[in-house]
Amino acid sequence: DYALPISGWGVFTWVQMSSDRWALQISASTSSVGYFAVLYRLGYYPITLITGLVTQLITPILFQKAGDATDASRMKTTTQVNQWLTAAALAVTVLGAGLAYFLHGPIFNVLVAAEYRAISWLLPWIILGGGLFATGQVATISLLSEANTKRLIAPKIGTAVFATSLNFAAAHFYGLPGVIFAGVVSGIVYIVWILALVRQNGREAGSPGTQFGTENQ
Repeated sequence: DYALPISGWGVFTWVQMSSDRWALQISASTSSVGYFAVLYRLGYYPITLITGLVTQLITPILFQKAGDATDASRMKTTTQVNQWLTAAALAVTVLGAGLAYFLHGPIFNVLVAAEYRAISWLLPWIILGGGLFATGQVATISLLSEANTKRLIAPKIGTAVFATSLNFAAAHFYGLPGVIFAGVVSGIVYIVWILALVRQNGREAGSPGTQFGTENQ
């Protein structure tokens, strides 16, 4: 019951994560895929790696705090800690994108060949897109700790389908910049959807007659 929904949306997430390169290869050129790979390695990959490491570290700790998800006070603590982590991930995202906005030129001058420097202005935007997606992933921890992964089916699959479609449309009309900005848009949709679900879940948990309310009574 817990793992099957994850297996289901994992396929869609894989397609989403690959669709940007597929779209560029089909609608633009192989060189565009190469340019995207450079931006991905310098921008998207580092910020998702950092948040991923933190998530791997903190998830079992939060799961231990949550227990079997029947104690309202333990779940409240888990949610609060996860909110702090989500805010921290968002702050790191904004900071990283802001630094890249001012330093993208020197970064490319030092780290990549001269022919790639014309796309350095896209670095802060791919960091922003990757960071928003990673922040959404952090925000899901409190939902996963409830042992009810079915709640995440709609946002996970819905966002993946939206992002994949947007990548192909953006690549067709705008090429590489379109795909980068499509990542930002899909990242915003994902994090807003997840945070709305977390907020709704918090209201349900605090309402009389819910599972947690019943346990307390």
